[in-house]
Amino acid sequence: MEKFTQEQLLEQREEIIKLLRSTNRKGIETLIKFLDVSKYFFCWGSQNHHKYTGGLAEHSLQVCKIALEENDGTCDENSIIIAALLHDICKVYYEFPEERGYFGHGTKSVQILGDYLNFYLTEEEWRAIRFHMGSKTNLRDKELSKQYSIAQKEQLWYLIHTSDCLSCGNYSKSMRGLVKGIISTFNL
Repeated sequence: MEKFTQEQLLEQREEIIKLLRSTNRKGIETLIKFLDVSKYFFCWGSQNHHKYTGGLAEHSLQVCKIALEENDGTCDENSIIIAALLHDICKVYYEFPEERGYFGHGTKSVQILGDYLNFYLTEEEWRAIRFHMGSKTNLRDKELSKQYSIAQKEQLWYLIHTSDCLSCGNYSKSMRGLVKGIISTFNL
């Protein structure tokens, strides 16, 4: 049995599209067409979480809502929307997203956005998406390690990483109220 009805899947799609359009980002309509063609709105989120039709969109929307709610005003809301909704975009290419190979899905997501769609990301958005997996990120060279060190000092990365973990169930639900407090003590 599926979690969502067709109507609910389409409502979720419309909510995501509305959020993306609210950013007024150049290239957003091309990106939305890609999301439709790639079946982003109907993919599973993972083999381990959001494992059902529409799970990827639901997970991305959850990450976005948590991050927006926990933002203390220091992060640009448009950047939160972009990074949260697109952090797992590469999963549209995998029946089972865990089969993503050596480079990791943060890398593949920024490659799809930049190289394939020519979608502009700020450096901070790039790092938030590229390193959203935190310590699970594969850092094979000095430049990536340097970029990850920079990301760890940015509140956008911290919001996306923490919100992603909360949505996946990697942090207990009781921690959700603590996120804002943790972020407020984050020294930049």
